[in-house]
Amino acid sequence: SQQQPALQKGDSIELLVDGVAREGFNIQGIERGAHVVQVQVVAENGDIKISSSSVSFYLQRSSKPQSL
Repeated sequence: SQQQPALQKGDSIELLVDGVAREGFNIQGIERGAHVVQVQVVAENGDIKISSSSVSFYLQRSSKPQSL
């Protein structure tokens, strides 16, 4: 999928989970429970050019019943 408008030279896209930037959009290792994600375009000098709205989600993990 393409971003509109296109990124400028030196810009990057950052995924924030609970306010912390995640390397390479990797969300492995986040704990179950409530979380907030946001995406932002960051200029080469570190300035935030634009941010998405924050989106809340709840992570649930299934567990296997323990045999007695």
